[in-house]
Amino acid sequence: MAGSTVTPAVSIRVSYTKLTGIDQLDLDTKGLDLSISKKILLVTPYAGAGYVWVSSRPNGVPGLGGENFSYPKLFAGLRANLLLASFTFEADKTGDAVSYGLRVGVGF
Repeated sequence: MAGSTVTPAVSIRVSYTKLTGIDQLDLDTKGLDLSISKKILLVTPYAGAGYVWVSSRPNGVPGLGGENFSYPKLFAGLRANLLLASFTFEADKTGDAVSYGLRVGVGF
């Protein structure tokens, strides 16, 4: 749902990743999250929550079994657009793992 000058934007994201190039392991993740954001002048703060499902299966490795598990996910960030550059800082907590990221983009 697009935001307006008064209401925030709301979005749903579905994701899928698959590891390739390693014959001994089949690994994939699936994710679903809901986020909310609100543009305020040149910055857009956002936050969201969701879930990540992980499936791993070893191939031809004796003594190892497959695993399936899932984690809740929380994230929040701030995007700033300044002339041709955009800067995004994000904090993410997936399960017990916490990560921070900084992205810089240049548009023409």
